[in-house]
Amino acid sequence: MEKKIYQRTNIVFPISEDKYLLGMKKRGFGVGWWNGFGGKLEPGETYEDSARRETFEEVGVTVDRLKHIASIVFYNEDQIQAVSKAYTATFHGEPAETEEMKPEYFKLKEFPYSTMWPGDDNWIPEALENDGAPLGYIIHFDKDNNFKSIEKVTIEAIEENF
Repeated sequence: MEKKIYQRTNIVFPISEDKYLLGMKKRGFGVGWWNGFGGKLEPGETYEDSARRETFEEVGVTVDRLKHIASIVFYNEDQIQAVSKAYTATFHGEPAETEEMKPEYFKLKEFPYSTMWPGDDNWIPEALENDGAPLGYIIHFDKDNNFKSIEKVTIEAIEENF
């Protein structure tokens, strides 16, 4: 049986005081939507190293500390599309617009979910407000990237199987 290859990605939510830094995606996958910063891991790169690199490339800030808040398996039409780790991050430097992202601060209660990935409102608030161990989610989308369902699972179930 052939093993399915999927992308390994990360999502970073930089924090400054009581606000989170999000970026409006200006090109590529997810264009026109607000999101955390991040992307695909390069060969041999850890999730944490990729999270630091991607955040710097997309918004020009240097991550000081990462906190793993969630692991997420994204399915599209019942095939795994990506396995992601989400983080909050403290940082230094001044956020700057890049060719890829336009940054803006939001309080958690003011996140622009209507212009974020479908289903983000089903996991982001819980993951960002959680003070305990990272949470685990399996999220399903249809072929048109419409949100179908979310299942909360243990972090161990994701790490053991993906």
